[in-house]
Amino acid sequence: MTGMRLERQTMLRGMYRRDGALDGRYLVAVQTTKIYCLPSCPARKPKPENVLFFLSPDAARAAGFRPCRRCRPDLFHRGVDPDIDVLAELVRRLRTDPQRYASARALASASGFGMTKLTALAREHYHATPSRLLSQARVARARQLLASDRIATAEVGFAVGFESVAAWYSNFKRMTGLSPGDYRALPGSDEMILTLPAGYRADAMLRIQGRDGESPSERVVGARIVKAFDAHGTRALLHLRVDSSRAFCRVECNARSSEVMYAAHTLAMRLLGLEAAPLALRRHTLEARDHALLARRPGLRVTLMGDAFEALCWAIIGQQVNLRFASTLRRRLIERCGRPAPSGMRAHPAAEDVAGLEPMELRRMQFSGRKAEHLVGAARAVATGELPLTQLGDWPVARARHALLQQPGIGPWTSEYVLMRGIGLADCVLVGDAGLVAALQRFYALPERPDVEGTRALLGRFAPQRSLATEHFWQSLSDKESNGT
Repeated sequence: MTGMRLERQTMLRGMYRRDGALDGRYLVAVQTTKIYCLPSCPARKPKPENVLFFLSPDAARAAGFRPCRRCRPDLFHRGVDPDIDVLAELVRRLRTDPQRYASARALASASGFGMTKLTALAREHYHATPSRLLSQARVARARQLLASDRIATAEVGFAVGFESVAAWYSNFKRMTGLSPGDYRALPGSDEMILTLPAGYRADAMLRIQGRDGESPSERVVGARIVKAFDAHGTRALLHLRVDSSRAFCRVECNARSSEVMYAAHTLAMRLLGLEAAPLALRRHTLEARDHALLARRPGLRVTLMGDAFEALCWAIIGQQVNLRFASTLRRRLIERCGRPAPSGMRAHPAAEDVAGLEPMELRRMQFSGRKAEHLVGAARAVATGELPLTQLGDWPVARARHALLQQPGIGPWTSEYVLMRGIGLADCVLVGDAGLVAALQRFYALPERPDVEGTRALLGRFAPQRSLATEHFWQSLSDKESNGT
C-alpha cells in the first residue's frame, strides 16, 4: 500500500463518504453478506461492527469473501473497469477525429451511456465535462491542422467539427489566446500577444513562477517573466510581460522555427494557467466563508510548470524540505544538467539528462540518499517509457495516478502535485501538503491543523475544482487576515 498508514476509523470514514480517492488502498468486507467492495461502492453501507478491511482481493477471498458485482473490486485492482475502458476508448477516438461527434449528446450515444452517466464518468476520470472534452479535442486537432498549413484557415474549423465560423473562431481564441490566423502566422514572427480571460490574476501567477529569485531557468522581474526552454534541440528564451488583459510574448533564440514558436505558445499557456478552464463549482455545497475565500481572488488560475517532468522533479525535490532548500536543490540540478540557453540561462533538464546522473552526484549536491535515488530512478523510468509521463493526460485519472504511485519515491502527495501542476487536472487533492493544511487551519480558525481526513472533508465541498481551491488556499497565506469568518 503506497503512502501513509490508514487506521480503522479513517477507513470507516472513507467508506461512509464513498471516497473514490481511496479505491485501491483497501477493500471493505461485510461479514453479514460475505461480500467485499471498494470504499466508493454506491451500495448501502453496513454497520461499522460488521466491517473488516483488507489490502488486496486475494486476502479478502482467502478469508471467505466474494467480490461485489456492483463496484467490481477485482477488476479495479487489476486495472480493468468496463465503464472506464469504454470511456477511455471514446476519448481516444474523440481526440483522433473530433469531427465525427457533433455534440456532447453524440458522445453519449457513441458510448452507450446516458448523458447523466457520461457526465459523471467524464468529471470523475478526466476532470472535465463531455462538452469540454469535445471542445478541447477540436481545438487540439485544429492546432495540428493550422501548423501543417494544408487547409485554409477558415476551413479548419469545419474540418474539426465546429458548425459555424463564429463558433470556430470564438472557441479557438478562448482556449489558445490567439485567433486561428494569428496562430497559423506564429512561425513568421518572434512575437505573439495572448488575450487573457477577464479578471485574470497576474500577481498570483508571477508570485508562483518567481518563487526562486536565483533560478537559472526562470526569472521574474516586476510583471515580466523570462523562461528558458528547449524545443526539439533548439534552446530559447520566452520573454513574457503581462498587463490587465494581455500577455506580450517574445522568443529569443539563435534559430527561429515553427517548432520553437509553437512550443513557446504552449509554454506561455502553461505558465499563465490558460490550458485548462476550471469546471463550475457546485455552489450549493459552499458556505458563505468559502465564497469569501474565492471572492478575494476572482480570476485566479492554476498555473502549471514548464512540463510534466519539471513538475515531477520539483515534487520529488520538495518532499520533506522547506521551500528555500528545495529551491536550492532544484537550482543545483539545473546547473548540473540543464541545457544551455541564451543569455547564460539554462532550460530545465529533460528526463534523459537526469537519467544519466548517478545518485552519488546528487548526494554531493546535498540531496539525501533516498531523494537522489528516487529522482534518478523516476527520470530513468520516464526516459525509458516505463513511466509514460507525457501520456498521463490522455488517461483516466485513476490509471494516471496508479502509474505514478508504482514508482518508488512517489506517494499520494507527489502524484497529486504532478497531476495538478504538471498535467493540469482540475480536481486534485494534495493531502499532507504543509502549506495547504496551514492555510486550512488559518482560514477556518481550527484549533489544530487538519489531518488527512479533515483535509479531504474541507476540500470536498469545492469538488470538482479542488485544484483551484488549493491554489486559493495557498495564496491566502499571504493575506494579513485570512480567517473566513
